[in-house]
Amino acid sequence: MKRILSLILLGTVLLSISSCKDDKKSDNIITSKPEKEVIPTDTLAMTTIAPEARTVTWGEGSYTISVKRYADESLPIAIDESGRKYYDNKIDLKISRADGSVFMDKTFQKTDFNRFLDDNTKENGALLGLPFVEVEGNNLVFSASVGSPNEMSDEFVPMKVKISRMGDIHIELDNDLDTTNDNAAPNPQTNEDDGV
Repeated sequence: MKRILSLILLGTVLLSISSCKDDKKSDNIITSKPEKEVIPTDTLAMTTIAPEARTVTWGEGSYTISVKRYADESLPIAIDESGRKYYDNKIDLKISRADGSVFMDKTFQKTDFNRFLDDNTKENGALLGLPFVEVEGNNLVFSASVGSPNEMSDEFVPMKVKISRMGDIHIELDNDLDTTNDNAAPNPQTNEDDGV
């Protein structure tokens, strides 16, 4: 009996010692597998920018400038960094005199800016915008951009479009912006008229 009591006592002591011991921690981390981003198969369209008339004094007269951006399904498809497809855009620029006569009515496409674009932007980029910036001497100055069609992206090539009082259009890279595309094709002839 003494032997049984000593075995029970020894078992109780061993059990209490092992229960005071820290549980062994596992190095296994259980997590769920991240879901793969689903890229829409439908072709998307960037937001249409409705024409908003803006009146400026240019030379001796008053002019109204209207710029409208819209997706055009007849143009080649643009593709963003994630592989999403977008319709490329056209931009209608209309400049009218105070008497209502039209000084300029032109539709711009990405191809109007090709000489300033690298191959990837030519193939996958979209025409993003052409907002009016200022009157600079005898020119109306607009800020054009071509780049990723994803409106959250900051990948684009900035350019200036200058329209003279004679209706000539001059396009050049806009080196004043600090958000430039490092992949843009350098162009040593940025001071020449494009004759768009």
